[in-house]
Order: sequence, then C-alpha cells, then structure tokens
Amino acid sequence: MSIRSLFKTTIGIFPFLIIVAVPAFLQAQQKPLPYTYKKSTPSETKVQCDNLTLVSSLDENRFTFIGNVSIKGDSLDVTCDNMTVVSKKNVTDTGSVGKIGKIEYILAIGNVKIIQGSRVAMAGRAQILPLESKVILENSPTVIDGGSVVTGYRMILLKGEKKAIVEGGPDGERPSVSLPDIPDLGY
Repeated sequence: MSIRSLFKTTIGIFPFLIIVAVPAFLQAQQKPLPYTYKKSTPSETKVQCDNLTLVSSLDENRFTFIGNVSIKGDSLDVTCDNMTVVSKKNVTDTGSVGKIGKIEYILAIGNVKIIQGSRVAMAGRAQILPLESKVILENSPTVIDGGSVVTGYRMILLKGEKKAIVEGGPDGERPSVSLPDIPDLGY
C-alpha cells in the first residue's frame, strides 16, 4: 500500500471518526453526571377527623378537629376524640388564611393516646405546648416506656430537660411507677 492510498483511506475514514467515533469516545471519557437530589422537604403530618373548623383572625389560626381525630407524622402518632390547635401568625401574614405560622398550643381531649417511638402516653386530656417543649397530661394519665409504667393524677413532661413531674391528686391519689423485675443481687 502506497502512502498516497493510505492517505486517501485515512481521509475517507476521518469524517466517520468525527461523526461517530469521537463523540462516542468523549462520552465514554466523561464522568457520569452526579445525581441531582430533590430538595428534601419536611415530613408530612396528616390530620384526619370527622369535622374540621378553621377560624382565622389577625394574629392566629384556630383549628378545631372534632370526632375520631388522628395525627400521623414522621415520628409521632396521636389519637383523641377532639382537638384544638392554635398557631400564631407572623406580623407580615396580614390575616391570610393560608399562612399557618408556628403552632403555639394543642389541646387534645378524650381518649388521648400519644405514641412516639417505643413510648406511649394515654390520658383523658393533653395540653401540648411546642414552644415550651412541654406536655401536660391530665385525667388518669399513664406513660408506658419499655417495661416501665408510670401513673398519677397529673404529669408534666419537659422535653428540653428530659424531665417528668408526676403529681398526686387532691383525693390522696399517689404517683405510681412499675419497673421491670429487679434481678437477684445475691444478698
């Protein structure tokens, strides 16, 4: 094969290389595009009930959930008969119904059951104060955590302090704690 015929063959192949081979080679050399993650959104909290009333004023929204109230969130399940939720609006909301604002107060009444992780709290009434990280359980409250059961007249749970205050009742009702069996200490 002469240099001239080799040159003609190479020139004839060159357009083929530019059109097909070069893009394929470049694509093979490219690093794969990084996966673009969707911006993560907070977990959804879903509230269901038989009836709902929303009253919006200039400074707050008041939700009243009536009948078979169920709240399911990422790490929280609450059921009760009725519930009121109050959220304060920001000053810039100017009375808009769509702006919920920070939840200031939750009052759950009737067959209240709060499940969070392995902990279950039951009471006739629960006041939840999210801004204070406080829950007040009344009307025969019981908290079950692992193998322990705590009962009393009234309980105040302080999340930030990891503290529970269990009060006795006016009729002499005393707080009670049932713990798992204490092992034989060998004495």
